[in-house]
Amino acid sequence: MLRWLFIASIIRRHLLELKAMKRIFISIGVILVVLIGGFFALNSYIYNEKQADPEDPAISSFEECIGSGYPSLDSYPEQCETPSGKRFTRNVEEEEIADIISPIVVSGALVCLPHWNTSGAQTLECAFGFRDDSGEYYFLQDTDRNFGDISGVPMGVRVEVSGKFIPGSHEKYQSIGTIEVEDITEF
Repeated sequence: MLRWLFIASIIRRHLLELKAMKRIFISIGVILVVLIGGFFALNSYIYNEKQADPEDPAISSFEECIGSGYPSLDSYPEQCETPSGKRFTRNVEEEEIADIISPIVVSGALVCLPHWNTSGAQTLECAFGFRDDSGEYYFLQDTDRNFGDISGVPMGVRVEVSGKFIPGSHEKYQSIGTIEVEDITEF
């Protein structure tokens, strides 16, 4: 009988030790879950802070962009660009546009407009344009909805282009303005 009491006391002691170990393992598990959850929450917070737009969110127009000290690009109409690449264009009144549009007749050839920035890799895209005899480049805008005026003329052939000229440079391609093409005549 003593032997059974001794075995029972050993079993009771082991059960108490197992309960204590169970509490320790549960405590360690809870602590690990809290630490891992805190790590992911902190990581998410830091990531979102780094992804946030560094600019003043109040900038929503050309005037506010210029007022914040960001530069005006050399274009018409003027554009302002923030450091993150957000662009705002100055609103132009109909009367102002009518004042700067002028008739034009120039001689030269249809070309792919060259990029301003020729350093680094270049694409094979072709922005159709016109190079006059003095070396100036123009964007061409066909007044024919089916592009019948421009598409019928081969590149590099001497032509005379007539239409309406709208001054203004482009941020990507060399151009002093756009010609709304009314007629193209091959020489």
